[in-house]
Amino acid sequence: MFRGTSQQGRDIEIQILKNFPGVPLFIEKPITTGPSDEIEEAFKVAKYINDSGAITSVGYMLRYLKAVQMMKQIIEENNLTVMATIARYACAYEAIAKPDWWTKSKSAGPIVEQGTHFCDLSRYFGGDVDIASVSAHSVEWYENAGHLSKQSIDETAIAPEDRIPRVTAATWKYESGAVGSFTHLVALQGHDYSCELEVYADGYQLKLVNPYVSLFCTSAVLEVTLRKLTASLTTTPSSLRSLFGLTTLRTSKKTPRLRRFSAHSKMLASHMS
Repeated sequence: MFRGTSQQGRDIEIQILKNFPGVPLFIEKPITTGPSDEIEEAFKVAKYINDSGAITSVGYMLRYLKAVQMMKQIIEENNLTVMATIARYACAYEAIAKPDWWTKSKSAGPIVEQGTHFCDLSRYFGGDVDIASVSAHSVEWYENAGHLSKQSIDETAIAPEDRIPRVTAATWKYESGAVGSFTHLVALQGHDYSCELEVYADGYQLKLVNPYVSLFCTSAVLEVTLRKLTASLTTTPSSLRSLFGLTTLRTSKKTPRLRRFSAHSKMLASHMS
């Protein structure tokens, strides 16, 4: 690997910043696998980039959805403190015909392959995670609940110890004191994924609904539920539509009020699997 460390020949981020001071960086996802003794190296690179002041983006494309940015705006403008995040990512396994995806030693499993995007979104809203608090359980392929009836690959060709889990469920605490949870499921048939992220704060429920709807595009719906009669958005609906190019706005007349915003952005098929 040519990046992610401070070692000569494997320090491309540092070399770029040394030779092109201030140039913005786009990093195609932080490195998630490798020898455990190199984790500190990644933190050194992160500190170097942070200290340089260079604008840096990462390849977690869901951060850049208009609906996600609106959620951040609502939290900031209303001075909210996030209390909890609840994430769910259910993939349509029937459409995944890549044997490597089903092989842990090649794909590192569903959390690294897919769930990492929602782990990033959770941290994007909840902040840094208290790693010692992370707890997880899984449903394995050999358990009764792990049987799948419409796989597009021959899983018997994969060594038993190398087969992926069907469900992974994790919980944790953020350093802020908030709590988070994430469940990834290899459970749906057909082609449609079902993914949601809920963010809770005092008086607010913000929900990102189905950012994946097809292989080549995403339609993200943001639901903002105001649980208090006195709660309101500080930005008017018309200005929100103008700012984010939103296509729909519906508000129910009953409490709790529900505002739904749709935002669209193109996405490569490779991000789906």
